[in-house]
Amino acid sequence: MNRRPVVVPLFAIAVLLLVAVQGELAAQQDFKQRQLSVIDGRLARTSDPAESAELNAQKSWLSSWQPGKMPSKAIANENLPARRTEPALQSANLARLKQRVASPPLDEDLHLISQFAQEHPDDAAILQYYLHTLDNAPASRKKHLDDIENLSVALIELLQETSDTQTRESKTERILARQFTRYRRARALAYRELPDVVEARPIEDQQKLNKLIRQAHEDLVEDAGSGRTEFVLLEIRMLRRSGQHGLALQMLEKFGASILPKWYLKKRRDLLGELDWEPAHLEAAEIYAAEFPEEVAKEAASNE
Repeated sequence: MNRRPVVVPLFAIAVLLLVAVQGELAAQQDFKQRQLSVIDGRLARTSDPAESAELNAQKSWLSSWQPGKMPSKAIANENLPARRTEPALQSANLARLKQRVASPPLDEDLHLISQFAQEHPDDAAILQYYLHTLDNAPASRKKHLDDIENLSVALIELLQETSDTQTRESKTERILARQFTRYRRARALAYRELPDVVEARPIEDQQKLNKLIRQAHEDLVEDAGSGRTEFVLLEIRMLRRSGQHGLALQMLEKFGASILPKWYLKKRRDLLGELDWEPAHLEAAEIYAAEFPEEVAKEAASNE
């Protein structure tokens, strides 16, 4: 005797899905409340200002999280400092060089640019142009980390110098160029810790690298101050390196609208994972995967 297939009404499927979603949301809410209780307990016991700041940052983010309603883009913040543009230094030597290379420069132009830099070691415009050629694309940056650091150090030294003949505008331009160069140096040092970079070039002395990264960041903060929109990704990275994931997440949310959406969503996902907030991490991961599936596919391929 043939049995007729069981047909499940669509409304029944919808009800089952609704129950599943409600159950997941309830579990997320339960996690949120339990985690907030843990944070409150730690806050009550600590007398360390640094730990209190980190815990309060965690509490602030977790309190504002509404499970199932995590935004897919950063919230606009009109109180952010204006983003400053890195000045492009100019010189007669650079003008001659630009006549002989493509715009933007190609890989085959690097030898000539390097030659000009060696012939004119005191020309800040030439060194900056060479630095930007190597550093303005992540793929190129990863291949030239040593050159970027060395160029940055030399350029910073040149831009430290001032003279009475410089106008106020010229001095301001050189100061801003120096601050961006400090940022580029610190970023290049931090790039040495990226997994694909480490795979190709293992870190020989982690303590030495830690010291270099920390000092480069301190030099930037001393020169440019903290909370600069242009340099916020490095500040977030430094907070993550020191285990201050709540403060890093707080800064990411504050400056999120000034960050490219791909980096904002990726870093939010990663920080929530580092905090071990699995329900929030999974929600953030789903949003990142929906917005940038090709990036998630690249990550999966690199992990195989």
